[in-house]
Amino acid sequence: MNRFAQSLIKTTLFQFKNVNLIGRQSLAFISTTNDDKTKKLFDLIKDIRYAMITTIESDKSLRSRPMASRQAETWDGTLWFFTKQSSPKVKEVKQNLDQVNVSYGDPNKMSFVSVSGKAEFVDDKAKLKELWSSYLKVFFPQGLDDPDLILMKVTANYGEYWDSPSSKMVQLYSMAKAAVTKNPQALGENEKIDIQNCLKDMNTDETSKSLTVTTNSSSEIKHMNIEDLKTSFIGKTSEYINTMLNTVLDDPVLLRVAIRRCRLDCAEAERRITKLKEDNKEYVPKNEYLALQQTYDELVKASEQLKQNFRNAKVEYNALKEALEYLIKDRDKYFTLCETYRATLTPRPKWERCASIIEGGIEHWNELSIGKTSNELVDILLNEIIGGNDIYNNVVNFIGLGLDPTIPKFLQTTSNIRNRHFMQRDISLLIEDIWKKKIEYDLEQESTTTSKQNIKISLVDFVHIYLKQRFPDDELLQLEWGYNLVAGCRRFKSSPDISNFWSVLLGQTDEEVYHQKRISFTNEKQNS
Repeated sequence: MNRFAQSLIKTTLFQFKNVNLIGRQSLAFISTTNDDKTKKLFDLIKDIRYAMITTIESDKSLRSRPMASRQAETWDGTLWFFTKQSSPKVKEVKQNLDQVNVSYGDPNKMSFVSVSGKAEFVDDKAKLKELWSSYLKVFFPQGLDDPDLILMKVTANYGEYWDSPSSKMVQLYSMAKAAVTKNPQALGENEKIDIQNCLKDMNTDETSKSLTVTTNSSSEIKHMNIEDLKTSFIGKTSEYINTMLNTVLDDPVLLRVAIRRCRLDCAEAERRITKLKEDNKEYVPKNEYLALQQTYDELVKASEQLKQNFRNAKVEYNALKEALEYLIKDRDKYFTLCETYRATLTPRPKWERCASIIEGGIEHWNELSIGKTSNELVDILLNEIIGGNDIYNNVVNFIGLGLDPTIPKFLQTTSNIRNRHFMQRDISLLIEDIWKKKIEYDLEQESTTTSKQNIKISLVDFVHIYLKQRFPDDELLQLEWGYNLVAGCRRFKSSPDISNFWSVLLGQTDEEVYHQKRISFTNEKQNS
């Protein structure tokens, strides 16, 4: 047994009470062969950016495709790959998630790895951010903001690697040796690994590895068990300890017992440390307490300063409030005087008198004049005399109402439409022609359809048909006549015929009212 082992066991011996515990507290040599293999496999693949994923298709054939690989800093038996949810490979992999093979290769280093396991797809934003690397921008331009980005997780079950020396001279020597000895193993290292069992062994050995932590923190253990250590030192001479050391090192059974006992005592030490932490978690260290006390004093001073600032601001606020109330009173007084002087010194004309000389009467004038200045009212009056205004007082263009489905089809546009300034006579003739064509259209529909299917078209829809028939090749002209028709109905709705047409167009009156009036008028005309 080498000196290093003797020193480790000697260190352990001084931590226990009696000689019977000497062998049980000796540090064993734990085989790390499987751990080294697993670590070697991870070291070979962690820097390789791309891997070939092989799955079993529905027809039992094998299918491989490349994927971007990105691994965590520590090995836990899991491989990670970036992909997109919409990628066809996701559907292909999901056909057989339990049997997936991942292949890595680095020709420059002459190292190759094959890992088999189970696959699953994970949508974890935190994990995506942890594993993200700038080189992945080539395949995923939107980066972590891509909503389609997911991870494919492969839990490794078995692995195998082939590793050759990276030096070219060593590789040539290995090839020559393999050719002469006819032994392929001389080319490099090849190992098969049961990854899951290795990981379980690694977790089991964590307890024994914590013995080093216990040795490094011997000062703390001495502090907690000073009386026990004093007792254990009594009667143990240097000669006796050396004799027991030789006995322990020559007896493998005693070494195994020592390993087992070391593990149990390490677990007990960890339990006691945990209990001490739990018992003292409510206590605050003195340095933290002093820092908190200093912070508290500073906050108290800042609070007092803020209170003083608040009192000063309140005094200023009350003074400003009084000044504001005084200004409001002055404003109200001067406003009253201004209104009085305006009424007495600058008399205004009675614009209501203009309603008697324009089409539409007082109602139309109120629509045009609301909120306008005297100069604007003069312009409106002059324009009304020469051609009329629309409801928006736009003498040049109408503003398009948009393309909403609720807007009549013959008015659906987003462009500005020219105002043709139709007079009342123009509107009356246009309405009369629309009614005439509407009656002819309804009779034609009745003659071509059965009584059950005979549903009269509304006036709004027919106006669209009428304008398309009248101007079949000019959509702009259709819109101009439609907008001017509506504007004329609004302006001249004091006329009974125009008002009746406007009500039917808006759906406020049934179309049969017009037909009944027309029939009554025809009968009276014939009787007379």
